[in-house]
Amino acid sequence: MSNENALVLIKDAQKKGALIYFDQTNGFPKEELYRTEITTMTIDKDKDCFEISKKFMPKREVVDRIGEAAGIVFIKGETKIITVDDPSCGKHNIYIGISQGQVRMPDGTWRKSSVEEYEFDPTLRAMMDYKVTELTAQT
Repeated sequence: MSNENALVLIKDAQKKGALIYFDQTNGFPKEELYRTEITTMTIDKDKDCFEISKKFMPKREVVDRIGEAAGIVFIKGETKIITVDDPSCGKHNIYIGISQGQVRMPDGTWRKSSVEEYEFDPTLRAMMDYKVTELTAQT
C-alpha cells in the first residue's frame, strides 16, 4: 500500500470517529523490504469490555489484539502480589503487573519501551465504586 493510500484510509477512519494508533513520523518504511499495513479493528463494548465505574475498559484479549495490530511484541510480563494493612481498608492484597514491549522501527531495528508497573487494588476500587470511606461490618 502506498503512503498516500494509507493516509487517505487513516483520515477517513478519523472522520468516522475511530481511534487511530499511528505514528506518522516512524510509521512509513524507509527500507524497501517493509511496507505500511493498515489494520482495522471493531470492538463491541458489550462483549469486549468491562464496565468499571461507568467507564468501559477493554478486556485483556482485546488489549492484546490492539498491541498485535500496532506491531507491539510484549517481551516482559510478571505479576506481584503485595499484602498491605491499611487502617481504613484492613489487611488486603494489591496486584502489581509489570510489562515491557518492543516495536519494530521503519529501518528494521527494535525499539523497547520502558518497563512499566500497573497497580490494582480491588478493595480500594470496590470502596470507591460503593462510595465507602472505611470498611466496617455494615459496609
